[in-house]
Amino acid sequence: MKCIVGDIVFFVNIFRIRFQKTGGSTSGFLLPPPPKPPVFAPSSLLTLPPPPPPPSLILSNSPDRNVGDVITRRMEANRRLCENPNDFDAMKMLKEAEEQVNAWAASKMRLGQFYGSTEVRILTVNQLGPEDARFSAWAKKDFFKTASRVSSGVGLKLMQKMGWTPGEGLGKCRDGPLEPLSLEVKSDRRGKHPVSILMELCSKKKWPLPQFTCDESGPSNNRRFLWKVVVNGVEYQPALPANNKKTGKAEACQIVLQSLGLMPKDSCMSVV
Repeated sequence: MKCIVGDIVFFVNIFRIRFQKTGGSTSGFLLPPPPKPPVFAPSSLLTLPPPPPPPSLILSNSPDRNVGDVITRRMEANRRLCENPNDFDAMKMLKEAEEQVNAWAASKMRLGQFYGSTEVRILTVNQLGPEDARFSAWAKKDFFKTASRVSSGVGLKLMQKMGWTPGEGLGKCRDGPLEPLSLEVKSDRRGKHPVSILMELCSKKKWPLPQFTCDESGPSNNRRFLWKVVVNGVEYQPALPANNKKTGKAEACQIVLQSLGLMPKDSCMSVV
């Protein structure tokens, strides 16, 4: 605050002295003109030489030949450094060769492409399989058809313990099948249930939904189920009843599809 007051007093004294020199007239009292601003002179700038262009790291039109030359120079530089580790020219040659090789590799890379190695060793089928071929999980389509007849094992011992002897039929009256079922392994996901196929057919043809009727017969310990189905005003019924409701309903729908020519006919199934 004291400095500001001192500056004001100093300027007041200067104005008073100039006012006295001019004889007290205000016409001769003029302030000094402001200094001229500095003029921008381009010639006053220091002209610097342009920077040298960077060394060319990208190989020319014949990449195979140039890559071979670069690798040859790198090997020569390594050999010279092995003989004399303090060889400055060999160090410079090795550095330039490394830069050119890295630039060539970068020019060949594509964005998003993986050039590394996951180090994954994929096992073969033999390596994935068990030591004993009987426990193999690789099922083929004719696996059950070409399988050899069982002559030992826990299952055979249990059946013999229950009174079964080889060559006899299964069941209480020994009138069951004598040969094992020859089934094919289903390796794909194709195929639908007959009930689903019939429902889709009625929806596609804009028919009324099929009407199912089940007739139960037989004693309580051996029930039989005979299904009837009406499709587009036509009644279909298999000739033989089924052991359970689910199988009987599927057989009735299968009879309908066979009658319409959508499934191959089975000689074991007849229509009433």
